[in-house]
Amino acid sequence: MVKRTVSVSTERKLIRQLIRYRWKFYIQTTADAVQRHKHLILLVSLLAGPLIFAILLALAKPLLHLIQPENVQQSIQIWGIFLLLHLLWSGFQQKALKGGEGYQYITMTPVPLVIRLQVELRFLASLSALILLPFIIALIYVWTTGSSYQAIYQSILDSLLILLWGIELLFIQMLVCQRNKYLIALCLASFLAPLSLVLFKIEILSILISFIVVVITFRQWMIGKIRKPRIIQLPQLLRIQALSSISSNWIRISLRKIFNKNVIAQRILFLLFAFSACGVLAWFAQQKDTWILIYIELSPHTLMNLMSAFYVAMILVQISIIKISLASTYTSTERFWMSQGISTQQQYMSEFRALCGIAFIATFPTWIWITFTNGMVNSVFIGGFMLFAVALIQYIFKKPETVHGVVPLLLAMTWFVISYLLLAF
Repeated sequence: MVKRTVSVSTERKLIRQLIRYRWKFYIQTTADAVQRHKHLILLVSLLAGPLIFAILLALAKPLLHLIQPENVQQSIQIWGIFLLLHLLWSGFQQKALKGGEGYQYITMTPVPLVIRLQVELRFLASLSALILLPFIIALIYVWTTGSSYQAIYQSILDSLLILLWGIELLFIQMLVCQRNKYLIALCLASFLAPLSLVLFKIEILSILISFIVVVITFRQWMIGKIRKPRIIQLPQLLRIQALSSISSNWIRISLRKIFNKNVIAQRILFLLFAFSACGVLAWFAQQKDTWILIYIELSPHTLMNLMSAFYVAMILVQISIIKISLASTYTSTERFWMSQGISTQQQYMSEFRALCGIAFIATFPTWIWITFTNGMVNSVFIGGFMLFAVALIQYIFKKPETVHGVVPLLLAMTWFVISYLLLAF
């Protein structure tokens, strides 16, 4: 009995040490990332921080609609939002969540699987408390409604379903950190429980399916099949061609620098965000009623202009980040090409054209909606402003180390204000 007590005490101590290590690594890695992008994070926090928190609080109601579904489309949309939220949360922080090489070495030692599982679940659950907030609120709501025997029985079933879905999403986060081979297949399988609930209206069946998916997900995490990295073939457009001019080849080199394999995921996410304007601005364009925010009445057209200005500002912020990374990463490469006879002006012009191309491609959905809602004149103004802003970014961040840290934040706010004024003109 004493031996078993000592063993349990040792296990708890080991779990606490491992969780403490994971938290220490997470805080250090996140602090480094925040230091690199502190102005962008501050800007997003100021503009969208309260809104994001309000959305998370409001997601408890869609979760309750998921338990009492009305149609298949609604269930797919709601579960898709929760799944995407957890995938993005763990995907963006994958490096910080994994624990680094030190923790990977520890997991290769004979640490019991039960301890590893407890460490993963406790660490991710405590870290994901914010995005798990809708589940907590839904659980509270389920147990505060109704007091009859039948209502208590229904509350137990609803609570089991909510808990299983929360655990399932935590396991999916674990698979993201593990880079599991079957992540996409298991994400698709997670839709089975909400769909069975809307199709058959049998909650016990949905609980059973959710339990099976949780077991399969845990099994795949335990096996740990890591997907192999995909080798992306370089498009013909980005290949250096002997028959092409120096100018066109230099634009290709600039694009290859911008979309190198180390940052390709960030660039793809940026383009996805930029093209999300297709759906977001379409929704705002359909609004008819006046919105009241902090006692200020906003017409649908004003909201449309504000969202368009937000997209333009965020795209220009990303162009600034790209320029800073180019200036910081490829200093030695620039010196090499200068020694080969390529002038500094040729390099800067190719970068400018590449940055302009990316900026205009990313702004294209927003530009289309501006043309539809504001007219051609405003869209021309925005186009001219984008050209001027990219040129200014190219000039200001020629040497990022000499630029004061507040400048990116001030520029971002300036882009937003100027864009809105041009649209309101």
